[in-house]
Amino acid sequence: LEHVSCLPDLIEFYIFIHKTFRHVVTREESFNMNLRDVMDERLLRARFGAVHASHLYSLFLRVVEKVNLFLTANENRVNFECEDVALPFTDLMEVSLIQVLSEAEHPSSGHDSLFLVISDLLMRYN
Repeated sequence: LEHVSCLPDLIEFYIFIHKTFRHVVTREESFNMNLRDVMDERLLRARFGAVHASHLYSLFLRVVEKVNLFLTANENRVNFECEDVALPFTDLMEVSLIQVLSEAEHPSSGHDSLFLVISDLLMRYN
C-alpha cells in the first residue's frame, strides 16, 4: 500500500511528458534523448519560467525516487492485463525518453513504462 501514494505525482508527470514531448520529437529522436537531460532544471527554466520549472523538476525527482523504489520492491516487474512484464531498466533517471512515451505499439512492448507502473498500481490497489 506504500506505493499507491505516488500515483498523483506519477500521473501528473506522465501527462506533462506526453503533452510536452509526444508530438514534438520523433520516435527515433526519443531513443537518443535521456530523460535526465530532458528534465534538466536549466532547460525547464528557459522554457517554462522559474516557478513552473522548479515545480516540474521537484516532481521529476519525486517520480524517479518513487518509481525506483517500486521497481526495487517488485524486481523490475509490473503486471499488465494479466501479463508479467519486465521493465528494461533499474533507474528511471537514466532511461531514454522513448521509455516513458506512448506509441502505437502495445504498452508491454518495452516502452510506455510509466503507464505500466500506473496501471499496475491502479489494479493492485483498486
